[in-house]
Amino acid sequence: IVVLPNTPAADLDRAIEAEFPVAAIEVLGEVGPDARVLAEYGWGGYVIWSGYDHGARVFVDGRNDMYDQAILEDYSAIRAADDGWEQLLEDYEVEAMIWPPEAVLTRGLLDGPLSDGTEWCEVFRDETQILYLPECLPD
Repeated sequence: IVVLPNTPAADLDRAIEAEFPVAAIEVLGEVGPDARVLAEYGWGGYVIWSGYDHGARVFVDGRNDMYDQAILEDYSAIRAADDGWEQLLEDYEVEAMIWPPEAVLTRGLLDGPLSDGTEWCEVFRDETQILYLPECLPD
C-alpha cells in the first residue's frame, strides 16, 4: 500500500516516478507487455497495476501473505544470488527482471551467459531502475 499526500497531479506523478519503476515498465510495455516479471519486492504491486491489462505477471509483490513460503524463499534466493538462483529463473520461466541499481544481481552476475545459455541484456537503466530481458533487442 502506498499512501501519498493530497498533492497536485504533477507532484504525485513525480512521487510515483521516484518510488516505482515507471520508465522500465514503459519500455517493457513496448517490447514484452505480457512478460513474467521478477521485480524488486516493493515494486511488484506497481508492476501488477501497470501491466495487468497487457498480461504481465509478477513473481511476488508486497502481499507476502498471498504467496507460499517456498516462493518467497525462492525470490530471496534469486535476489541474493544464492546457489541455484540461475536454475530458479529457468524454473519460474522469468521473462523480465527489474531491479534497483544496488541489487546484487546488477553487480556483474548478469553480464554474460548463465549456465543455461541465457544471456540477460540490460535494456534500460537510470538512477532508480534497471530492466533486463533474456534476449538483446536489435539496435
